[in-house]
Amino acid sequence: MILVSPAEPSDLITLVGGVTDLLPEEHGADYLFSGKPGLVGVQRKTVSDLLRSLEDGRLAREVALLKRLPVGVLLVEGRADSATDGRLLLPGSRYTKAQLRNLLRSVQGEGLLVERTEGVGDTAAAILEMRDYYRKEVHRSLAVRPKPRTEWGDRTDRDWALHILQGFPGIGPTLAGAIFDRFGEVPLRWACTKRELQSVDGIGKRRADLLWRALNG
Repeated sequence: MILVSPAEPSDLITLVGGVTDLLPEEHGADYLFSGKPGLVGVQRKTVSDLLRSLEDGRLAREVALLKRLPVGVLLVEGRADSATDGRLLLPGSRYTKAQLRNLLRSVQGEGLLVERTEGVGDTAAAILEMRDYYRKEVHRSLAVRPKPRTEWGDRTDRDWALHILQGFPGIGPTLAGAIFDRFGEVPLRWACTKRELQSVDGIGKRRADLLWRALNG
């Protein structure tokens, strides 16, 4: 469930399937939902409102509250054109594009995440993506094949074993560790059956076939 401040546009509330509640505002947010880290708060602002909130003190109060959450996000919706001298082409604005970027860097320096979206539809999509992202137990997008710490190793050395195993088709860091923990070494030929390979959590029939062919031909 996504709780949404009643002050948010009705079309956005509908697009995210939200329920209006004042609780998000108590945390400096417009949108509030639960994830694996805990509560996630998202404060949405257009560029114009972001700059106004800087001047009237709202932004400082909201950032202070969002920092208390496990995950706090400032979502800036829309773009602002600028003149040749860098001044933002917004009614009554005295800010430049560089000052806007530095403001966002300052928010990030306070420990908040900063997201940029193009408009209402993009904002709704980003909020739903964040909800789904923070529901996940594990994120493996940046998991990489580790380099061995030493120049030489053997097939019973776990560090070397995980490095070598990730050269096999379809094997990432997690599966490499599971294979090593199951068999205790890097196999030069599979001394087990395909069925035994499938006993490793995460290895199904197709992946077992690929691994078998990689060593046993």
